[in-house]
Amino acid sequence: MSSHEIPNLLAALLLSTGACASSGGLFSVGPKPRELVGIWIDSAKATPSDTIAWILGADGDDRTLHIHVSRDAKGVASVETDDKRYGFWYSSGEMADTASLKLCVKRRARDGGTCTHFRLDTTTTQPLRRRLTLYGYRTSHGINDRVLLERLP
Repeated sequence: MSSHEIPNLLAALLLSTGACASSGGLFSVGPKPRELVGIWIDSAKATPSDTIAWILGADGDDRTLHIHVSRDAKGVASVETDDKRYGFWYSSGEMADTASLKLCVKRRARDGGTCTHFRLDTTTTQPLRRRLTLYGYRTSHGINDRVLLERLP
């Protein structure tokens, strides 16, 4: 390789790496179906004064939003929020293939993802909401199914 070919090779490498990073392609290991995008609430753990929401962004951003409502001595409510980025998410499989479909999350690009089988459907009660059921979801307290409801505006 000649000395004038090296700068061209480096330029091409930098351009391709930059394009992947800007489009998410470098760390994009799977599709991000729009059906999963949204704010999800674990209604079994939420209370009127304390809620943790799981946010699945359209760009693959995986965040948690803690919403805490408190009241002062006069009963005036104040809301505190804490929004933290956890990592990124993607799906493994196609939405139509419910037998092998998994929701995966990654904390760091260099680490492997943690994938969980899930089902996405709609509640039968009003107001209608999307329901995301994660099967065998691992937490520090064990492994359980977790049912999340779409947060409505």
